Amino acid sequence: QAKFGSTSLKLSKKDSGGISLATSSIFGRGNNEPWTFECFIYHVANVASSGEPLLWRWVLSADYDNLGCVSASPKFSYDNASFGAQEPSPVTYTSNTWHHVALTYDGTTVTRWKDGVSDFTFVGARPNSTTGSIFIGGFTGGTPGADDATEIYVDELRFVIGAALYTTTFTPTAT
Repeated sequence: QAKFGSTSLKLSKKDSGGISLATSSIFGRGNNEPWTFECFIYHVANVASSGEPLLWRWVLSADYDNLGCVSASPKFSYDNASFGAQEPSPVTYTSNTWHHVALTYDGTTVTRWKDGVSDFTFVGARPNSTTGSIFIGGFTGGTPGADDATEIYVDELRFVIGAALYTTTFTPTAT
């Protein structure tokens, strides 16, 4: 599957933790500096296991921000130890269809976007860390097992430091 061009990243079985995108020493942002993470996702299947396939993970020791897929149905959720908040209920989306997913932080508020519409916000309880590493893909905990049928595609991934690109409903790009 590919949203644009002929290839995309396929997330499947448990791996060693995902692709390391960057460390804070590379992008050097400040406390409470705005940022945006966005990508297109295409869900084929995932297995209800103790592991959660991740789209994005910002890790600092035991603190983290996760945007990941949950359960055996097409759902994703935001989970955060760094801000001290966790989304109460994952949002559903349609399998075998491309969806735009974005997560923004404006220096105070984290907002999650699905297909250009805000569907979850919260005010961070503590400042956003300036250290840590960013990973794409991987799993959190658990062992999916050899017969894990997880198949989720990610395309046109973008991570921007210094701007919360979306503040109101928008139409994701079609080209």
